[in-house]
Amino acid sequence: MDRSGRRRPVRRRGEPPLPIDEQDERIMAVREAPTRRACRLFANPRVDAFLRGAGGADLTLERAAAFLAAGADGIFVPGAVDPGTVKLFVDAIGVR
Repeated sequence: MDRSGRRRPVRRRGEPPLPIDEQDERIMAVREAPTRRACRLFANPRVDAFLRGAGGADLTLERAAAFLAAGADGIFVPGAVDPGTVKLFVDAIGVR
């Protein structure tokens, strides 16, 4: 749901992910909200580009880098189960 309580449309497999700048705004808002209340959240955005077949590894890594730059603490890449693919993501994204 969005802030007004309306349900957001579901993104379907093969559809392009949300624009990076829109997702970055969401991550920054999550990052800033708890500091106003003196608490800390772990921002762990989900990068669906790999799972949904909407860009593969290159788009996944591009979005992960942008999300980390926006303040994310970690990255969740659903659908990455092949050990070689997981290693590629771990090595490229890094650990914080």
